[in-house]
Amino acid sequence: MTIVSSQLVEVVSVPNSKRVQLTLQAIDNTSKVWTQYQNVSATSIYNDALVSWVSQLELDLLVYEVDEETQRAKVGDRQAAQHQPQADLDRAVLNTLMQIEDSVEFLSTKSWFDDFESRIGPNATARANHLGVPKAEYDLVASRYSQIETVTVGVLADASQVWSAGVWS
Repeated sequence: MTIVSSQLVEVVSVPNSKRVQLTLQAIDNTSKVWTQYQNVSATSIYNDALVSWVSQLELDLLVYEVDEETQRAKVGDRQAAQHQPQADLDRAVLNTLMQIEDSVEFLSTKSWFDDFESRIGPNATARANHLGVPKAEYDLVASRYSQIETVTVGVLADASQVWSAGVWS
């Protein structure tokens, strides 16, 4: 559970309406405060709105964390999992990275992958076990990173020859 507390902060009547604006607030396990404003019927059960929002926020935090770690991977950075087990975050990020089609972009994630390998263990079996995936599937990931490492010089040389718009215009 990543949300450690939540509360209904304020209920304000919406003028000329049978609605109210709720101010909802939640604090996650990293002490970040999340705020949500909702317009609901004045006859609504306000705590239902709070419970519903917190439930969705819990799910959204997992997605946000994967997206943020994927962006960090592209610049060779990483952060330990904060909202989910480390293995779940690693598996989701690797799944996202394996969907990258552009070789230069994929290559930019190589240092994140190298860090992952050294952090998890000395062999592919340990890494597959950490991720909770079959070793054959992990081998596909490792193989792709091995292949991109082999062609790194060519990929970077090719990327350096891309023209900006209008060179011959």
